[in-house]
Amino acid sequence: MRTTKVCCAILILLLMQMPMRCLAESNDPWVAAGVPANDWGDFFAYYQRFLRERLPRDVRKTGDKAADHAAKLENHRELASLTARLSEVCNAFAHSGMFPAAAGPEIKKEDKNKIPGTWNLYRNVPPNAADLWQESCHLRFLSLLHESEVDFDRLGLIRDYADQVAKFETLQKLHVRMKRVWYAKTLDRVELASDTNPEVRSLESEVLLAEAIRDFHPFLMRYLSVEHIELAERFVTIAGVCPSEEISELLHSLIDEAAETATKTVAGNKEQQPGTQRGHEVTERSDRTFPAAHELVERIDLLSGLLRRQELIGKPMPVWGVDLAGNVFDEKTLEGKVVLLDFWATWCAPCVAEFPHLKNLYEKYHDRGFEIIGFNVDSDLEQLSAFLERRLLPWPVLVREKSLGQDAPPLSTYYGARKLPIVILCDRQGNVISLDARSNGLDEILERLFE
Repeated sequence: MRTTKVCCAILILLLMQMPMRCLAESNDPWVAAGVPANDWGDFFAYYQRFLRERLPRDVRKTGDKAADHAAKLENHRELASLTARLSEVCNAFAHSGMFPAAAGPEIKKEDKNKIPGTWNLYRNVPPNAADLWQESCHLRFLSLLHESEVDFDRLGLIRDYADQVAKFETLQKLHVRMKRVWYAKTLDRVELASDTNPEVRSLESEVLLAEAIRDFHPFLMRYLSVEHIELAERFVTIAGVCPSEEISELLHSLIDEAAETATKTVAGNKEQQPGTQRGHEVTERSDRTFPAAHELVERIDLLSGLLRRQELIGKPMPVWGVDLAGNVFDEKTLEGKVVLLDFWATWCAPCVAEFPHLKNLYEKYHDRGFEIIGFNVDSDLEQLSAFLERRLLPWPVLVREKSLGQDAPPLSTYYGARKLPIVILCDRQGNVISLDARSNGLDEILERLFE
């Protein structure tokens, strides 16, 4: 394994820093790479067409799942080969001395003919060696990406290549993109391993997930953003599939450090005061970044709540809040009862669709000790009030907007209720027994509890 990684690292360095062998074998790198072109102008025209096709190509489905899957894999193999060859050509051009090393002129962002990419030739500006080299690195990544679609074991090459790319300042965006892809595909692999072979999930899935979390931790601290917090949410969600003490500790450490970093950012922005002209400029910049930093703190709080919720099984579930009329909820009223905590919103169609079923269960079991506590996350209280007047829900409904500013955070934050619907079910002892008791599944649990 170690020998393989060393060889991969050497290969990656050769791809990034050395002219490809095609220059040594031929004066025409496109010929050596098997690309249809007669000169470099032809090659660049061909490459523009390649970009406009927006890979990967759609594979015409036949209805035969096995045949369609095989065709999809073959398509990815072809694209992996093509992008690898194009990478060779661009790398060869970058080291050929045919083009200037300096970057070309700036291109206006409003150019309607802009094609996504890294070098100016797309807009009929002569290329330069630096841009061509960057493009070769981007193409090499696409090649590895297509290879990973065919074989999960190729994912390691993407991570190793991302680590090499990170050493170059001009390739930081590519580095971030590659790491995000590696994390996402690794999580796909964990899910697949857990779904297809539950017997070994404690072995393969936990090892893969723990390795990815360790790698993701420094990445998140360096590139802390809402987008990457969303990726962290997926880590936490999948951790629920293969829970372990090690994974829990890794996630708690990651979230705690992210929360501390984001909180310091908000505090620093608040403390900026206008003084000198330079100080005033800093304050204006802080005012612009403050909303984003504040959103980041909120998302990290929700992420922490998500992890807390996933670890609730067998533990008590505290409930607090304020209803629409401003009345503070008394948790003591739940003692000795089976309790369903239902997070919902008027705009959540699946949440609202569940109400008739919940009403039937409430009517059937309420006198025997079943209680439902709704927690609404709407921001428009007038809309919520009108909804409740129409629906006449028989159970208490606590409201997030009314719960803000209390000593404790809203329940929706405390339990990470961002993606609805979310339900939590407790037994008579107040301990959580289900995090997904809905529809028929809830019927079966209640029948057992009240038999």
